[in-house]
Amino acid sequence: MEQIKKHYPGCYRVSLGETFGQIKKVGREWHAEIRASDSGDLLRFAGIWGTRKAAVEEVISTNSWRAKDSLVEQVCDITVNDQGSIILFTPKSDACKEWIEDNVQLEGWQWLGGGFGVDHSYADSLIDGLQAEGFEVQ
Repeated sequence: MEQIKKHYPGCYRVSLGETFGQIKKVGREWHAEIRASDSGDLLRFAGIWGTRKAAVEEVISTNSWRAKDSLVEQVCDITVNDQGSIILFTPKSDACKEWIEDNVQLEGWQWLGGGFGVDHSYADSLIDGLQAEGFEVQ
């Protein structure tokens, strides 16, 4: 994970020549990446929020004309779909994928495309764990 050089609550407005990257979790807090528009290089992390949803909503509400395209699809970290005999979890954000790799024991056969299936009896506990970590589950 990239080192945070600067992060200040509320200092997440972009200037000319800057754009938003992703909302990233560092430790237990969420930060917005500010990147150079031309090169895509990381300039700084900005803002400090307790949840991904709060970060995305605040950045979009303050900078809607610059943030909408790059952040609006990041509100959801993982989708959950009842497929009858299994519940299908499809991670959307890199932070959520990393958390699943570190915290959920999965066998290769559970992966179906970009998602993984679990028995109904495990789904609620997994959803609770994801939400406790600040991930937005849909």
